[in-house]
Amino acid sequence: STLRLQRQQAYRELYEQYSTDQQTADVVLIGRPYLVLDPIMNKGIPQVFGTLGVRTFFQDMLPEAPQIDTQYRDLLQEVPWYFAKAAIRAAVKAARTPGLYPVYVTAFKCGPDSFAVDFFRRIMEAAGKPYLVLELDEHDSAVGYETRIEAAVRTFRNHLQEAPPVADSPEALPEAAAEKPDSITKPPKNWIQGLGSRLPRFGLTGIRLPVIRLGQVGKLWSAGGDSPEEIPAQLRPWYRKNPRGATLLLPNWDSLTLPLLAAVLRGQGVDARVMPESESLIRRSLHTNTGQCLPMNVIAENYIETVDREGLDPAKTVLWMADANFACNIPLFPLYIRNLIHERGRGFEHTQLYVGEVTFKDISPLAPIHAYFAFLFAGILRRLGCRIRPYEYNPGQTDEVIAECLGLFQQVFENPGVDRLEVVKTVLAKFEAIPYDREARRPKIALFGDFYVRDNDVFNQDIIHTIEAHGGEVITTPYSDFAMMTAENYFARWLKEGQYVRLAAFKLLKAAMNYLEKAYQSEFERVLQQSAHSYDDDASDILARYNLRVDHSGETADNVLKTWYIKKHYPDVALFVQLNPGFCCAGLVTEAIASRIEEVTGVPVVSLTYDAIGGSKNDTIIPYIHAAVNQ
Repeated sequence: STLRLQRQQAYRELYEQYSTDQQTADVVLIGRPYLVLDPIMNKGIPQVFGTLGVRTFFQDMLPEAPQIDTQYRDLLQEVPWYFAKAAIRAAVKAARTPGLYPVYVTAFKCGPDSFAVDFFRRIMEAAGKPYLVLELDEHDSAVGYETRIEAAVRTFRNHLQEAPPVADSPEALPEAAAEKPDSITKPPKNWIQGLGSRLPRFGLTGIRLPVIRLGQVGKLWSAGGDSPEEIPAQLRPWYRKNPRGATLLLPNWDSLTLPLLAAVLRGQGVDARVMPESESLIRRSLHTNTGQCLPMNVIAENYIETVDREGLDPAKTVLWMADANFACNIPLFPLYIRNLIHERGRGFEHTQLYVGEVTFKDISPLAPIHAYFAFLFAGILRRLGCRIRPYEYNPGQTDEVIAECLGLFQQVFENPGVDRLEVVKTVLAKFEAIPYDREARRPKIALFGDFYVRDNDVFNQDIIHTIEAHGGEVITTPYSDFAMMTAENYFARWLKEGQYVRLAAFKLLKAAMNYLEKAYQSEFERVLQQSAHSYDDDASDILARYNLRVDHSGETADNVLKTWYIKKHYPDVALFVQLNPGFCCAGLVTEAIASRIEEVTGVPVVSLTYDAIGGSKNDTIIPYIHAAVNQ
């Protein structure tokens, strides 16, 4: 709006009026406005700089530099968060401005900032400029930050005195105006707080110990050009365009689905393998985690160990990651994982990532059909196992049948000419032959949550068998069902955003899958003893019960839809169990609205977080299962 643009211009004029002539170190505070500008949240940090005679500015006050959006276009397109983009732009401006030093103010457990701070650090270290990162904690007063700030200011001033002059460039910010008042040595009192009073404020909780990091002084930023070489390689999200001709390794978030997806790729001529996962590997991945969603570190560590164990050449090995465009951390997984792998050295700096559609439509035109059936068949195997195993007469027989049938399905996808329907009938006959109590019923416990953890038997410490061992029957949601229950919500969003090509392609794919799946539905319904589920309720109406809109994307909105449909199709569900990895933003948000989920569905919710630091997380739900059994 016009008013907004006027305010932005007024902020920039403040910078032009009060910034120094590059002979005195100035500071720009980078971070979210509700954290940096709120006098309660920011712990008085702006005033601390003021008492030290340092002119202090907020990132919105820096002059525009549109060339940054051109140079950093690829990275900015990858970042899904508005404030993180603003922080990256401000970091580049500070890196290219002599005498201006950045202080990134963040809060404990802010997932988006865990990525943005890393990009910030790489930008500043490539520029050879010192910087400061302050991680706020609600238990500390401003006194706890003063010594850190004093040390940073000394470092900034020393660097300014020792640094050679930087050549003028189009990217450099304007020098001080001639009318700048020379007598000013400090910013006017509380002016940055006055700026904050004109912006909206938000509450924030869950903050811990303050952290300071001072960047090492290296070579100076080469200002004056816009070639890609000036952008640190770690900030360029460039990936392999085709996985053919290399060994493609797939993350193992589901022991049933991923082997079938790998078989689909092999059937299309790609040497695809699934990386095995272990509890010890998940624990080891913690050493590279600085607040990001833990599965990202697990995938990177798993890739390195798989290449080492199998004697593969990193230069001829490619890691597959799904292309995601919703507001979660996942869009940044490929770039961050690539950097973690490259930093290991030993040839891993030659590793490439292949970022492709989860439907594999970029592999071949027919691959999406095979991929969909891979998701469908894996989901049916898991659903059949959960339906039969708790009541089997011969313990372990169901798991043996699942392993056997998984092999049969792999052969189907490795050899696309095989009759799928005949193999499905063979598989279902094997399950029907399992002797089990067909009349017995246990309380139903439904799983939902993070996609990497929910069906990952290693990461979730075998939650399904834990529930069954204590008297429950597990309800799972196959990915094929999940796609159908969330499709209309995504379609509405893509239509609103003008993504017409994507919308048309996925609508066509959905229609084709509905048609092709009909041949199998009667077989599935007969063995599962339940009719096919429908997912045609108004998504906007469901989300509105949680003050959400179709504009909201990510796993929290998906979780809301999932719990709604589980309750609809299993009205006797006794308990929801939400599964999250450590540092999962969507998991924290979903956990925060757990009481609302219980109000809407009438089903209690228990949240489990797997942080890889040891202990049996699943013990938490055992009393809830026993309570459901007793009822």
